Amino acid sequence: MKASEFWPTLPTGPGPERDARILEAVRQGLYVPITWAVVAIDLGKYHAEIGLSSDAFRLGEFGDAWRIPVTPISAQQIADELSTNQGIPCVLPTAFLDDVAWNNAASRIAPHPMVFNDADRRLMATTAYSVQHSHWIDEQADAKGHQEGFLIRNVGKIWANTAQLWFRDDGAQRGANYGWHYAEQRPETNRAVTTFGGWTIQPLAFKHDTGHTDYSQTLTLVADAVVLTDRESGETGLVSLSSAALEKDLCGLFSHEGPLVMRHPAVGCIENQETGEHPPGCPVPWKIPGGAPAVAAIPTWKRVLPVAVAAVGIGVAAYLLRKG
Repeated sequence: MKASEFWPTLPTGPGPERDARILEAVRQGLYVPITWAVVAIDLGKYHAEIGLSSDAFRLGEFGDAWRIPVTPISAQQIADELSTNQGIPCVLPTAFLDDVAWNNAASRIAPHPMVFNDADRRLMATTAYSVQHSHWIDEQADAKGHQEGFLIRNVGKIWANTAQLWFRDDGAQRGANYGWHYAEQRPETNRAVTTFGGWTIQPLAFKHDTGHTDYSQTLTLVADAVVLTDRESGETGLVSLSSAALEKDLCGLFSHEGPLVMRHPAVGCIENQETGEHPPGCPVPWKIPGGAPAVAAIPTWKRVLPVAVAAVGIGVAAYLLRKG
């Protein structure tokens, strides 16, 4: 399916109908194959190799594709559909992992704001504005000689997984957006959540409700399978990121906030009707009195997916990206 043939059939503006049509296209497999670019992260004795989507998620085909706009809810629903029914276990990124992606990108393009007045603001969530933004990214990538499959950022802002969605009283009604990085400080930027993330136009914030979308809110993904090495014992295993993120000793590989649930709290778990499998993070521990996620009963990483491996690719891009 060519994106240029699909998007004109959608509603011109945002809403449940557009989201449903996009999700149905995902269910039909009408998307550009996801290529995982591998990044390496070290924390104390642990070494992790993590797969990040090389680009934003796109409907269509190579050469005629569209980086879709998503709400916090539709982003989670697409990740769940990919995980449960498409054989691609994945989660939404954290702000920390968005910094990692930008820092390790083979190609960096500048953010592309498209709202400068009230007239623009009325158009920012339209399908046409999103298509225009996606085409602009393609043009900039081509100008830089970017090659498909290598990590590219900025390709939009993210809806972030964050512990605060589970701690806030209104967390299930909010989205946490973040991103649009620069290497240097500018009048419109804020310090990134990490020391290596540069400066961002969008700080990690909770201004928008779960129905918000606009041209800049695209979908990047993280593979749920992580190659984790304990350098003291020499043991290497393939583990679930969504489970490891709940471990106090491992969460720093994925987040700057401590243990967190790698899901949006408002989205219930779907189930594969044939296998009974759930997407990563399901069933999730709901909020306990006081607002903290219940993490005490989560097993250690060695019991998550104890698959001993000598060297594992995560199904993946052609090279291990540079660090720092």
